[in-house]
Amino acid sequence: MDNGDGIAVGWLGHPIFRDKEGRELFVRRMPTFFETFPVVLVDGDGIVRADVPFRRAESKYSVEQVGVTVEFYGGELNGVSYSDPATVKKYARRAQLGENFELDRATLKSDGVFRSSPREAIVSKVLESMNCPTLLRITIII
Repeated sequence: MDNGDGIAVGWLGHPIFRDKEGRELFVRRMPTFFETFPVVLVDGDGIVRADVPFRRAESKYSVEQVGVTVEFYGGELNGVSYSDPATVKKYARRAQLGENFELDRATLKSDGVFRSSPREAIVSKVLESMNCPTLLRITIII
């Protein structure tokens, strides 16, 4: 974490996302093996209500169309609410990886590059060495 993200110096708070109907939305967590994953917000029943797509043309439930807002509870942003789509998307992307922290990148000269764990890299190399692309694809999907 120190090389990529930096040192955690503060907790921003727990984000609560809501659509314009007032439904609470939950960010679908990124599977640990992926480096990129679309941001998907689901309601309590698991129904997709909003997303941040890779390509805007494919979007049916974009943050702008659905009118998603984010409000923080606890932490440095306690009680702060955002409705600006760019800001909502920023915090939704960060929520994919867990809680939002303020990070100090200067002290350790961290580069901000997302890295998966060494365990995932080893699994990937083992599957590649077995010449089993199907198994590798299945592992990546999971």
